[in-house]
Amino acid sequence: MGRLYINKVDYQLWAPIRQLLFLCGMILCISGSLHAQTPHNGTVHEPAMNDTWRAINTVSQPSTSGNATAVKALQNKTVNLAGYMIPIESGLSHKRFMLSLLPIMQCMFCGQNGIPPMVEVVMKDDAVPFSDFPVEILGRLYVNVKADGGMEIQLLDAELYQ
Repeated sequence: MGRLYINKVDYQLWAPIRQLLFLCGMILCISGSLHAQTPHNGTVHEPAMNDTWRAINTVSQPSTSGNATAVKALQNKTVNLAGYMIPIESGLSHKRFMLSLLPIMQCMFCGQNGIPPMVEVVMKDDAVPFSDFPVEILGRLYVNVKADGGMEIQLLDAELYQ
């Protein structure tokens, strides 16, 4: 069997390049993990927070929770929610998606305070193109007590708020 011989001169020439590549990789990994671990102090997304989001945020399971009074009071009422799209299926535009107070790019499990409040949005007519920016949706809030294949809090007959 043939052996691979590495010339000592070649090895010495490539050593600084390998060290530089290793250093660059470490800097990228550390800077990326620092950004992902930045704590959320609650003020960054405060402009999107409204009374409806506050009511949704107080409840973990509306059908079984004693705190569901505020959300149940909004049953079948038209509400306005601003938030970030979280697609349920792949595609460039969506008629059904999740709406979250926090962006999808933020790791939901790395921040403080657990998973952010989310609602299922079902658009009335047109599909909404996916965006990394917040969207504002107007729709009828529905508390799905049966949880029959959908989220417990839904925004039905939804339209983009203009």
